[in-house]
Amino acid sequence: IVVLGVFGDRPRVDMSTVGDREISLIGTLMYKQEDYEEARRVFDEFLLRHPGSELAPEAIFHKGTCHFRAARYYEAIAEYVRVSEQYPTAVLTATAQEGLGVHIREEALYQIGESYYNLGDYGEAVAAYERLQDLYPKSGLADDAQYAIATAYQLQERPEAALAAYESVAAKYPSSDLAPEALHMVGVQHFDGANFQEAIAEFQRVVTRYPDADAAPRAQYDIGRSYYRLRSHEHAVRACEKAAAHGRADEDLRASATYLAAWILRDEEHPRRDLDGAAKRLRTLVTTYPTAAESPRAYLLLAELYREQDRPDDAVRAYRDLVGEHAGTEESRAALVDLGATLLQLGRYGEAL
Repeated sequence: IVVLGVFGDRPRVDMSTVGDREISLIGTLMYKQEDYEEARRVFDEFLLRHPGSELAPEAIFHKGTCHFRAARYYEAIAEYVRVSEQYPTAVLTATAQEGLGVHIREEALYQIGESYYNLGDYGEAVAAYERLQDLYPKSGLADDAQYAIATAYQLQERPEAALAAYESVAAKYPSSDLAPEALHMVGVQHFDGANFQEAIAEFQRVVTRYPDADAAPRAQYDIGRSYYRLRSHEHAVRACEKAAAHGRADEDLRASATYLAAWILRDEEHPRRDLDGAAKRLRTLVTTYPTAAESPRAYLLLAELYREQDRPDDAVRAYRDLVGEHAGTEESRAALVDLGATLLQLGRYGEAL
């Protein structure tokens, strides 16, 4: 293999000196290095010089993926369709070496679906995903395809179809990493449709069946949201606290769950309204999760609680902490106005000005 321009910005391959396998190897290396434009050029040269090579199917597929990575989805689709139609039984080299024997058409159909999905043509995307499932029902991509079908229906605002498709992921592929996500989305569909009891049941299935999944703390949090919509305040607070304590919850989710628990405890409709308990949770939030998205809102709510409890000095401190730690946010601008009003209430006119 002779490479010219080694010391330039980009090596240039002299194709006249190399054979079909070497050209394919060069293209594959560039593809793996994410130099998709150069890889596509090499694959084009390879296909021009060696159209009958046994490596042609893989070159066409990779060429399609070069277009896909560059967001040229129509060009990608054309290459994926080409390899699917011309080489329906060809197998990806890497999978053949591993004894798996994944058909190139199988991967190409999934990528056709992904391309149409990215173009916003959800009908064509669903058709490609379904064809993949029909031709390769045991494919390792079948669960991904089913989940993508569900999200496509959701984006088409077809809630009943989306609900059925998400349920199908959990039913057909219970051991898939997408199963807990799909079950969670079943609950979300019910929640969005104001079917809160059904939503709670689905969210609880996630928590019970997949306690170690990333979806579990989100489902637990959504149990709290659902109970709150049902005005079951105490159940809602308990669910939020479980979400905040869940080992798989990230910082933002912990903060959101803590904030909601405080909000519910402050709710005037709560039969056991607890302003001290709400304030305690908000202080925990701003102290433990200072960079969380909910932190500015927590400070603002904390200050409002203090004012309601006739604790204006504490309110002033909360407003000032908010302005100091989250300057420029909408909450900090609101805090400046309320801070001035509170200082006037305290007769601290110079500070208010």
